[in-house]
Amino acid sequence: MVLKNLVATGDIDFSVAGGPYSVGPSAIVDGTSADVRFVQSVVDAAAEGATISGILAADDGSYSTTFSMVKDITPDAISFAAVTGIPSGSTATSAVRTPSGYNATIDVTAGTPGALEMTNIKVSVDSGAFVSLPTTMYPGQSLAVQGDTGTTISTTYTANLNVGNTAAIFSATTAASVPAIQQPTLTSPTESSLDYLTGNISVRGDTYTPLNGAGPMGQAEFDIFTATKGTAKPTTEPPSGTYTRYGSGPFTSSNESKTIGFTDNNRQYYIRVKYQDDGSTGSVIESPYSDWTTISTSPYRAAIGECQQTRCTEIYGGFYVGEYEWSGSVYALILAPRVGPGGHYGHTMVSFAGLAFKTTDTSDSLGTGIGDGPANCAAMANASHPAFNYVVNNAGAPVSAGGVVAIPPNSAGGLGGYTDWYIPTFKEWYMIYNCFNPHEIAGGYPWVLQTRSPMVSMWEFLRRYPSL
Repeated sequence: MVLKNLVATGDIDFSVAGGPYSVGPSAIVDGTSADVRFVQSVVDAAAEGATISGILAADDGSYSTTFSMVKDITPDAISFAAVTGIPSGSTATSAVRTPSGYNATIDVTAGTPGALEMTNIKVSVDSGAFVSLPTTMYPGQSLAVQGDTGTTISTTYTANLNVGNTAAIFSATTAASVPAIQQPTLTSPTESSLDYLTGNISVRGDTYTPLNGAGPMGQAEFDIFTATKGTAKPTTEPPSGTYTRYGSGPFTSSNESKTIGFTDNNRQYYIRVKYQDDGSTGSVIESPYSDWTTISTSPYRAAIGECQQTRCTEIYGGFYVGEYEWSGSVYALILAPRVGPGGHYGHTMVSFAGLAFKTTDTSDSLGTGIGDGPANCAAMANASHPAFNYVVNNAGAPVSAGGVVAIPPNSAGGLGGYTDWYIPTFKEWYMIYNCFNPHEIAGGYPWVLQTRSPMVSMWEFLRRYPSL
């Protein structure tokens, strides 16, 4: 083992066995490596073509080597492959290239613009984030370019750079047609009559359809405004004045159902939806909004989940459910008691278990909203609909319940003295449920349901009374 001390002079320093760089003296023994480098500040300050040198020697004169370099900041020619079919007005990005043929830090700057130069030109060095020009890079690092094209179709746009002293160009040609997304249609909810109950509804658009090279779906967005009932659909963009934004938000997939809560009675709501692609073509593409769909909430004022003592008292032949608007008038909805004066049956599955709604397995095109019940019953009070015929016209064989003949509500003077009882629609039944929902009543069903009017099936009878 021979011990020596190394010393660097000139424009170099060195490291012994992976230690820190210095100019020495540093001890070294036979078989130990030393790494030599040129001092960065000297290299950066030198001009193109300048010779930079230094000597590494042993202090006893037994070893001496000269190191030198000629500064070169002119990389070999750089070729960025052109891209085509880019959506007009989008961001184009080159493939990654690693420049060679240079040995010092170089600047990457904007070159002489072409006739149709991209805007917002940026570069990524060594797979880092894209940054604005100018920037720097070192030998061995990679480079990528991106820029925004113009809005003209079938047109080539360029991004010109100076990479050190070498000019480089990246070009992108826009597609022959403009990528787009087909205007969606709102499939839920549909345009409604004035009978929507407050609560939740599902907002859903139709199938996402990309056009002219737009990317796959990224998301959809719904938009909801509200105004006083009777206000026309918005015609300005964005809606303003009498229209108030009620809500908006994203979907995550095509045909997703988004549940929206409506809490205000007697209001008009305007709903629309639009789609976006995932931006894979360079920028996010949006569809036009769908046409507005309008729904309105009912003005009925029944308290949900409550049973006030006033509601447990029979009025106008039954129990008050709430109020709703129909054809410009406001009506009170009355629920029949289970058994009324004279043995009239207000409801129960047992009472009419032997009667079918209809004799054939076909559908009837009738209303399902609040207020549609009377017209539905009138339309179906015939032999083809035995249950409705028995209730409305007292037609058909008598039906017994527990050995007692069930007297239809509209016969022999009528239940409670009224002969306008009818079988409710789904939404009217749901209104009953909202009024007498037992989930907030301590001990189970509210008093009126425990003692007078238990709801056990769709066999409920209603009548409506002009509200005071």
